[in-house]
Amino acid sequence: MQLSYALNALKLSPQSYLIDTIVLMFRICTLKIAQITSIS
Repeated sequence: MQLSYALNALKLSPQSYLIDTIVLMFRICTLKIAQITSIS
């Protein structure tokens, strides 16, 4: 569902797609950091 939303955003505006991608990557990074800190 997230992928189709990203594709629709890309059709509407490449800039908004880029922003969504950055936000998604940031969330993934913060989740990984949280997992690492919780393990250690």
